[in-house]
Amino acid sequence: MSKSVSLVHWCADDHSKMPSLVIHPVKSQRSLLRSYNEQKNEKACSKFGGKTSERSWTVTRLGLLSIGVGTLAGAGYSYTKLQQARAPVINKDFGAQGPLLVTLPQVAVSRQVISPTDHTGLQLVLFQYPTCPFCCKVRAFLDYYGFSYDVVEVNPVLRQQIRWSLYKKVPIVVAKVEGGYQQLNDSSLIVSSLASYLHDPMGGLQNLLKCYPTINFNDDDGSLRSEIMNRYFLMFQGDIPTGRTKENIIEERKWRKWADDREERKWRKWADDRLVHVLSPNVYRTKEEALQAFHWFSEVGEWDKHFSPWERSLVIYVGACAMWLIGKRLKKRHNLKDDVRVSLYDECNNWLKALRKTRDLVSRGPVS
Repeated sequence: MSKSVSLVHWCADDHSKMPSLVIHPVKSQRSLLRSYNEQKNEKACSKFGGKTSERSWTVTRLGLLSIGVGTLAGAGYSYTKLQQARAPVINKDFGAQGPLLVTLPQVAVSRQVISPTDHTGLQLVLFQYPTCPFCCKVRAFLDYYGFSYDVVEVNPVLRQQIRWSLYKKVPIVVAKVEGGYQQLNDSSLIVSSLASYLHDPMGGLQNLLKCYPTINFNDDDGSLRSEIMNRYFLMFQGDIPTGRTKENIIEERKWRKWADDREERKWRKWADDRLVHVLSPNVYRTKEEALQAFHWFSEVGEWDKHFSPWERSLVIYVGACAMWLIGKRLKKRHNLKDDVRVSLYDECNNWLKALRKTRDLVSRGPVS
């Protein structure tokens, strides 16, 4: 048989019912096979393709539905947060002067500071961490103005000593007043209220605290925040301090600008906003320095007397690690220099420049 013939098969003639020989060339064979495969695929598609197509369309619809639901949920959440940020906050306790405790919290006093010049009768109790710079600020104020007070060392990890308080930060000062014990929160409030009390004790500490209301508000992110109003201001309650006159104060401020309340508030804010935030990164620069600092805190704070051995170890090692991490975070948040010592020196130099300016004004005296 010729090489051009590659396929031989028999087929039946419908009329004669006799088989006949059909010879296909190679080209026709390929076409026939292609046609046969196409017919086979069509049959398969007709049998299963409907279900496959329907399944694909179902998946597509579910995907589109999920995207739509997600978009609506995200839009709803964003709208809710925006409305919360815009919604006014009702300050039900506006003007409240802080919690008035019926009895003094039953906690062990770590030590007592007695001043022979203290005649306020406030019987102050300071709850503090020795590692907290805001607590150090309050202690410096109390010591400078001659207050007598008790100190309660708070475990900075477990904080059992302030479980009685809804306010979970330090420093906290509790003062003996008529009808109970007045709780003072926030270091700047403590300093301002007690300094004002020294100028006008007859008005009472509770009346003074009405000048420092706490208000709540929503920030740009919609989170609820609180702020103590007037916390850097001294309140004389309409009375002129003893030994001073209104004319004397006005004349004094004409030349002694350093004594202006605005100057005082400026440097108090500087201490809270700048100085405090360069201290921790410097004290806890490395893990070794942080651990060394906490061992020193334990020694001077006599933690071995106030805390059990396991509590003392927990505070030293966990506290040192935590403050080392916090120091790193503060360095980044407040854009301190790579060598944090330089940032500390810069802030101290700003303070020294102000002191030199103050000495120049004092030596010059009032303008005639």
